[in-house]
Amino acid sequence: MYGWFVKIDERSFIGNKSDVWISEYDYYDRQIEPTLEGFIEVVSETVGQSTGKKDKNKKEIFDGDELLLWQVQDATGVYTIRWDEEKAAWWARWFCPLSGVATEVCEVIGNIHEYGG
Repeated sequence: MYGWFVKIDERSFIGNKSDVWISEYDYYDRQIEPTLEGFIEVVSETVGQSTGKKDKNKKEIFDGDELLLWQVQDATGVYTIRWDEEKAAWWARWFCPLSGVATEVCEVIGNIHEYGG
């Protein structure tokens, strides 16, 4: 599911409505019950952020995805996509920044949540 990630107390949700009211107080500071209509509860550790890039099959690449990188006709390896906070960039493991990968020659083959990374 694609959408907004919301965390309330220890619970996590994703929804596709940007206009859902999730505050505990209204405009006049009156306490109200938050509404999560249009949201589903998720396990936050399995939520991946999009990198904004797509693989050779036009599949969106997410944090935690495992990419098979190709060089001509030989596979060069499988690399896990991660955000590097220090470098402020998406990286294919320690190998290289995702911005330096020709995504038209790579393929998403899974993710760390499905296969244990």
